[in-house]
Amino acid sequence: MKVIRRFKEEHKDILALLSELWREVKEVECTEQNVVDCERMRIFVNVRDAITQYSDIEERFFFPALERFVEMRPLINEAYGVHRRISELVAKLEKFRLARQCDRWDEDLTQLIQSIRRHFDWEEHALFPRAIRLLGEAGLERMHFEIEAASSGQSETNSAIFFARDSVVGL
Repeated sequence: MKVIRRFKEEHKDILALLSELWREVKEVECTEQNVVDCERMRIFVNVRDAITQYSDIEERFFFPALERFVEMRPLINEAYGVHRRISELVAKLEKFRLARQCDRWDEDLTQLIQSIRRHFDWEEHALFPRAIRLLGEAGLERMHFEIEAASSGQSETNSAIFFARDSVVGL
């Protein structure tokens, strides 16, 4: 069950980063100071990397384990679809960031936040309980150790993963 706890903690962390980014965006709108713009770009990089790492872990370990169960395949296909949509939004925001056009973020950032909140809520209330039932405590524990082993050597490669997937961020 450590893996489910880990996912829920990552949900909280990503949502906290998104809230911080949103506050910075709104502050820029109120003050129109370029100084704050640089700060929100730093925050966005943290958001992007956290989403990318979380997505990679789910898609490499969690989703494949659940796809073994026929009744889970439609749910997992839906989850992959949501990940693609979130990836597209993150990639669009990344293009604005690189072009230093963060004043164009509002609509896409709003969509990103809403999509992630819905997805995390769906995972916590629909997907995780089924995963606990189907994979069992031993299966989830084994997955936790596999993720920990993979994560220990992955921290330096997160940015490479971000750009390696058809130029679209992975979530």
